[in-house]
Amino acid sequence: MTNHLDLTGPVPRGRILLEASAGTGKTYAAGHILHHGLLNGSTRRALILCPARIAEKWGDTLRREFHIRCWVAGSGNQLRRWLEGDTNGFDVMVSSYDKGRATHGGVPMIDYLEGAFARGALRELDLAVFDEVHNLIGVRANDGGAIIRRRMADLVSLLSRSRVGLTATPIWRGAEDVVELAE
Repeated sequence: MTNHLDLTGPVPRGRILLEASAGTGKTYAAGHILHHGLLNGSTRRALILCPARIAEKWGDTLRREFHIRCWVAGSGNQLRRWLEGDTNGFDVMVSSYDKGRATHGGVPMIDYLEGAFARGALRELDLAVFDEVHNLIGVRANDGGAIIRRRMADLVSLLSRSRVGLTATPIWRGAEDVVELAE
């Protein structure tokens, strides 16, 4: 068994899109999926990506409601080190999409991480949860922050065997939004 992403063969990938009104328990549903995976051994490493304003709330919910030890990334470099395998004892990481805006060695973090992925230097994930995934569709070329968030989500999606998307707003422009979210 390898500790790094193996790109030599097909990787079975699962995906779930949970769409429900705000306040109906999407975070708890994802917490149950994570908790179950950790208990039955199908999940060893998991990353929750969410907007920065709710990262601490995610961490608190996982710890308080599910008794899951998790680390909330305080910087882009903490996320980078965790993705490279320095878990600091935590198999579950919560991070904002915006950590891709940080820098490492003078290079934008998202560029560094994409290069590390290409070199096989990032550890595979068993589960990635994307909260408020609707913010990742319809990204405009002139919105640099949204582009970085989308690139971060795309990278994490490639690293992960299973993905869960959470949204209260699955359709903005038309039915094709649901297809884009699922991809």
